[in-house]
Amino acid sequence: VCSSDFVAEQWWGYLWGRDVVTNFRDLKLLSIQFRILASLCNLAQQSIDNDTSVFLTNKLVTLEAMSFSSFRVQIDSLKAISTAQTSDKFRRTQLFIYEIFRANQLLVVPETNWQLAFTTAADNYVVATVPRNSFGNNYSCITSLDSFSRPLYIDGNYNTTVLPGVVASCLPIDGIRLSTLECFFDSKCILNLTSIASRRTTTIWIAKPLNASVP
Repeated sequence: VCSSDFVAEQWWGYLWGRDVVTNFRDLKLLSIQFRILASLCNLAQQSIDNDTSVFLTNKLVTLEAMSFSSFRVQIDSLKAISTAQTSDKFRRTQLFIYEIFRANQLLVVPETNWQLAFTTAADNYVVATVPRNSFGNNYSCITSLDSFSRPLYIDGNYNTTVLPGVVASCLPIDGIRLSTLECFFDSKCILNLTSIASRRTTTIWIAKPLNASVP
């Protein structure tokens, strides 16, 4: 997916449209999620490049000469450790960001985790934040930010269209992480989405479907 049209600026710019932002509907949320996907692809490549550079600076020092097979075993072991550490560091960073949003009640732009609540004169016009609880009867974004999702709907001419394999969560990064993106392997599903998106003021951009044979 990181080499597809769906991480191109033209794609998520097309989904966002040029209309004045008055309400972040799911079409704009989908744009945000693809923008995050593009950023994650860039960060992943940077992490791999940085860790590869660090790995190549390491030296293997032994007291005696090694056979090629023993040398290969040592190198494979070091590569496996380096790969695992890279993944662990990313997960720790991601968890740290989650906890910052949760503990500080930070409101993301499309208000998927918290929503603004405007009070009256009786409450001194205080603007409060209320956690979203639309992901389940016993679930609220105040308790956890990940692992819960809802279908992502695209509003077109007051009709509701569900995109297969695309979901929303408390944070947009979790929405794209929990999505299987089935719609974007299907050219008909993509055309259905673009026919709705093109009814707004936007620059037309038709993305090519994902290739299921490419890992």
